[in-house]
Amino acid sequence: MNPVFEVLRKKGLVSRAGVRQSAIEAMSCSQIIDAAQEAVQASAMPPSHEVQSVVGHASSASLGGARFPCGSFECRKARLDQLCRFAALCAERVYMRNFLSDYAHDEGSDQARLKEEFHNDLMLLSHAEPLIDSGIIVIVSPPTHVCLDCFAEIMGQGILSHKAAMRVLKGLERDYLAKTRLKIGSLAQSYWIDIEGPEPFIPHQGRNLVLKECPEPIASKPRLCARLRRVGELTLSPTMQKRLSVHTQLAVESWTTGLFQLSMARFLGAAFLTDNELDLMVLRALTNDPEIERGNAIASRHLPCLVPLLEDLDLKKVLKVREREKESFVKFRAAHARAAREFFSSRTPFSPSSARELYNDLIAPRLADLDQRVKSAKRDLGDNARRSALSALGALTFGVFAGIIPSDLVAVAKAVGFTKFASDLLRHVMCLGDAEKTVRNDDFFFLWKVRRRAGKR
Repeated sequence: MNPVFEVLRKKGLVSRAGVRQSAIEAMSCSQIIDAAQEAVQASAMPPSHEVQSVVGHASSASLGGARFPCGSFECRKARLDQLCRFAALCAERVYMRNFLSDYAHDEGSDQARLKEEFHNDLMLLSHAEPLIDSGIIVIVSPPTHVCLDCFAEIMGQGILSHKAAMRVLKGLERDYLAKTRLKIGSLAQSYWIDIEGPEPFIPHQGRNLVLKECPEPIASKPRLCARLRRVGELTLSPTMQKRLSVHTQLAVESWTTGLFQLSMARFLGAAFLTDNELDLMVLRALTNDPEIERGNAIASRHLPCLVPLLEDLDLKKVLKVREREKESFVKFRAAHARAAREFFSSRTPFSPSSARELYNDLIAPRLADLDQRVKSAKRDLGDNARRSALSALGALTFGVFAGIIPSDLVAVAKAVGFTKFASDLLRHVMCLGDAEKTVRNDDFFFLWKVRRRAGKR
């Protein structure tokens, strides 16, 4: 049994029947936080010399079911389910951040809200338990004092003012300011801000912030405050939006999330896996290299692999399909990895025709074989009397980005572990300026998307 679930079962929070809601209701806020921290310690990231040399992926926070960028349970579960099915069908190992780490800053939180979030988190972990118990998904916890909320403190203001950092941050700030619209409302003694904008900047094109006090730029204008109290809701002008600096908050949140995920992937020696275009925007801003951008465009267009998701099978049956057709899965993953290596290591710029040739020679035959074998196994394991008209395919592609982490910093990670590594990584990235960057063969991301299509099976 996984150590995290050992902790949760020992405390009576989960059982074979599922999450025990009554046990959570009987807990105080401090007991919930203590239980979460104990589970986090059970999934602490290993020293880098203990990380096994398995071809693995490090999942983004979003794909791993974290509360960011959308905290609704349904959305988080859908993203985590995608990760589980990707892991079962396409990966040898996937590292997923333990989202119970988020409770490090929840002291003083509303008790009802904390219990609901804890229940949701345990439900999500239980959903992924078959993949976790099999060792295909490995949940890891970075040190709590380098969690996302603390990154600004670690980086320090001096680093944030550096030219390289400002280029990335300012670009994101401009995008958020141009693409979002804000409304403010008041209700009793509290205030709220509605943020509207397109994907991928604002999930589901809407986000809400709850405030205990009226923001200073508005509170300092008596007429505006009076109007807000009278009508209850105001659409803010572009000038007032800029003064509120919500766009800056959103940009910093996206930027630090991207760097944190990248540093964790490198520490684990894994390929970065994401379903979020915003993560890729941060990577592109860090590289700022048109040749790399061209390579990414070619890979994204000509090297995607459409693999069956088996959404109408529960995860335990998906694992049975994987075990039954183990050889086909291994050959497919090997072909995909070889295509990635050839793409990255090519001494001449890749063209669309060479990418298509690589796909047809290496990936397509293995994918066709895998597809046929999965369909056969699914017929045996699925319920033939209950077939959905909706099928889903996972689109797996890859891209490259600049080698922003030098080998000497990797040596630091091996010597001192993740905490100092994460801090030094950020300092190094911020000190790059406009220095020449090179592409490293092991620096690449994988992008996972789901395409749904109607049709009979």
